[in-house]
Amino acid sequence: MLKARTNHASAALNGEIYVIGGTTLDVVEVESYDPYTDSWTPVSPALKYVSNFSAAGCRGRLYLVGSSACKYNALALQCYSPVTESQCRGKLHICPANP
Repeated sequence: MLKARTNHASAALNGEIYVIGGTTLDVVEVESYDPYTDSWTPVSPALKYVSNFSAAGCRGRLYLVGSSACKYNALALQCYSPVTESQCRGKLHICPANP
């Protein structure tokens, strides 16, 4: 990883591993690891700060679900598309339990 992390989440998506959060900054930093090139790349940070969250990759998108008790108590669902390198807009896909 490019930065040391603790209390972070990770998810596999499109052959890469995404590591989310866990740094000391006041943003949710994201990095991706490509095992074929053995390299880490910074990715756009999450839009909303979360400290208690989980991550999952599904149908080409990276999802974060969680909240931050120190900033707000609302549950947040965030979605990132690595293809467009942007936050998802519009309808979120429902992923089947057994694809």
